[in-house]
Order: sequence, then C-alpha cells, then structure tokens
Amino acid sequence: MSPSPLPFPQEVIDKIVDDLEPEDDLPSLLNCSLISRSFLAASRRVIFNQLTLGTDDDARGLYATVSANPRLGSCIKRITIQDSLFSIPDPEKGTKVGWISREETLPLLLPLLVSLKFLAIKADDWHHDKLDWSTFPPRLAAALSQTFMLPSLVKIEFVELKNIPSEAVTSSRYLKGLSFWGARLLEFDNNSSGSLEIAQPQVRSQLDFLNITNCALIIPTLIKSLDLSCLKMLRVGLTCAADFVGWPTLVDSISQSLEGLEIIDMYLPDEQFCIPHEILDFRPFPNLQVFSLDIAYYVCETAPHLDVLPILLDQLRQITSDSNLEEFRLRAEYGPPPNDIHVVDDNWIGRFCRLPFWQELDSILTHPRFSKLRRVAVLFEGTDDDELEPGLHELRKQIPGLVNKKIVFFEFIDE
Repeated sequence: MSPSPLPFPQEVIDKIVDDLEPEDDLPSLLNCSLISRSFLAASRRVIFNQLTLGTDDDARGLYATVSANPRLGSCIKRITIQDSLFSIPDPEKGTKVGWISREETLPLLLPLLVSLKFLAIKADDWHHDKLDWSTFPPRLAAALSQTFMLPSLVKIEFVELKNIPSEAVTSSRYLKGLSFWGARLLEFDNNSSGSLEIAQPQVRSQLDFLNITNCALIIPTLIKSLDLSCLKMLRVGLTCAADFVGWPTLVDSISQSLEGLEIIDMYLPDEQFCIPHEILDFRPFPNLQVFSLDIAYYVCETAPHLDVLPILLDQLRQITSDSNLEEFRLRAEYGPPPNDIHVVDDNWIGRFCRLPFWQELDSILTHPRFSKLRRVAVLFEGTDDDELEPGLHELRKQIPGLVNKKIVFFEFIDE
C-alpha cells in the first residue's frame, strides 16, 4: 500500500472520510481504507471512534482485533458496555449476573483503550434488573479503576448500575462530564468489599456537565467528592419524591456557575405529592442562559397537583431584574405513565396549543427584562405534521409578541 498515491492533503482526506457514518456507510469506509495509508488511517479513526459492546461476542471480537493491532486501541474514543436481558442467576450472591461479569476478555481489553474519552456502563432498555457493581470480578474492577484514571477520559455514564464505589467517579482530576440514570453510589469505605484501590487525586475534578436522573440520593456524595463550583450544564430527571430531596443542596453548589438547566421527566405517580415551586426558581442562577423543560401534558391534565405550567409562569414572574436567558425550550409530549400505557388521545395538541398558558408566557418573555432572549423553541414529541399544523396555527395566535420578534421556533421530534 503506497503512502499517498493521490495528490490530496491529509486535511482533505480527513474531511472526505469524516462525512461517512459507520452505521450507514461502513462498506464505503472499508473501501476507503484500501486506497492508501492516508485513507487507511482516516478510515480506522472513523470506524473505531465509537463502539458499543452489547454481548460477550462483541467483547471477544474487539479484543482479538485490538490485541492483534494495538494501534487500533488509540482510535477508540467512545465505548459503551451494555449488558443484555439475558442475565443468569449467581447462586453464590443470589443476584443476576450478565455477560459483563462473566466475560474474561473484558478486563484484558480495557487497558488497550489508551485514548478513551467517554465510557458508559449500562443496562439495555429491556433489562428488568439493575446491574450490580458488586458482581463484577476483581480483575474487571481493577481494569475499570485504571481506565477511570486515564488523562484522556473526560466523561463517564452509568445507567441502571448500583453499588458503584464512589472512588470510581472521584479518581480522575480530568473528568468533565458525569451522567447517572437510575444509578447508586456507595460511600467510600476502606473496609467495603466493593471499594477500589485507587489513589485519590490531590485536586478534585471540576465538572462542566452533570446529568442526574432518578438517582438524586447520590447528590450528597457527589458534592462531597467533586468540585461542582464550575458546573456549566445540569440535566436532571425527577421521577419520585426522593429525587427532590437533594435539590436545595445541589443548587447551593452550582448556583453561580450554571449556564444551562434541562429538567426532564418531571412527573410522579404519587397522588399526595406536589411539585415544589423552588424546582423552577430561576433566581438562584444569575448566569443561566439556556433553560429546557419537558412537559408531560397527559399528567398536567389528569393530575393538577403535578401540573408544571402554572408553577413555571409563577417563577418566571418572580424574575424582576434583567435576565441573561438566551434560549428557552419547552418539549411537550402526551406519553402517559407506564401504568396507563393504553391511553391514547390524538387531539391533545389542539388542547395544548389553546391553553391560556401561552398568552401569559408571551407577555412575560416579551418583557424588556428578557431582552437577551434569542430563541424560544417548542418541541413536540410523538406526533406527525398532519396533527401538528392545525395546533401550531392556534399557538401562533396565542403568542403574537414572540412571533413578531421572530424568535419562536417549532420542531417535531419523532421518538
């Protein structure tokens, strides 16, 4: 294979190959890799950049490939290790153990990924049980501990994983992003069987991004272990009463630095619970530039005590000084809670777009104190254009001020 049979600068080759997606254009990428060494290097970088290990066969295959050609290890920047539904009982511990705990090549593979930037450990969408860190064999725990300390690793994601040693998220001073979905941390304990032998850094990681969904009980541990004073973006999902407990403490830690706040999945199956108004209080965040809120309109209609819309208006009215808010996003859907999955209503968009809420929101956001606002986005999920257009016609009439300022945008999300 010749070094460069074509008179193209490497930058041009990289641009050509970067426009190809491994999921859609794998044959084209493989063909590119046969052209020259320059195309080979660029193709490898794209093909191996982001990988998902969903089975033990995936792990064994990748280990065989990378161990045979160690250079490929540096091409892998993002990897997701995803356990499957097909987990089996562990008779010794009385828990279910998936392929992650059984596969012997995974501890051998991880040390070869020397340039990893993103690591996710998660249960797939159909997994009925949380993954359990305590079921990971010592060799795997040791390999993960070394991976967490990589200078290149800047983001970690845990999804439906319990008994995570707190050292796993405090061992790197380079970490910038951390994501928890239904995860549980263990407090640091030298005597705990699940603890890791990791030397803690002298300087705590300064996170830029934090995602906490259905696991707010970990907030005290995070505040104690990480430096959140520079946090720029927070995504939080609140799906049970316990998720609201740590909110005031978290706000105290991030109030001055936060620039983006996204609140998702804010509805609870508890008929006695009322959403605290302070959850939508903008005043603790003087530098907030982007705000996003998911609206479960089915819940707003059927459970008035969980209706976030009047709370949102009330808290926006509390802003009396000039706001730094530049982008305001509302994402609406009619997906009912899981125990009401048979509820279907094709007319919800019309009712939603005719709510008096929109007139009041228009009056508030066109006030001079929101002069920095450049974009108001309303996103509709789970509908189609035929259903959406009549509702949008009604909605435009409700918000003439925002329409005249040409800062309102409507989007359709097919999920």
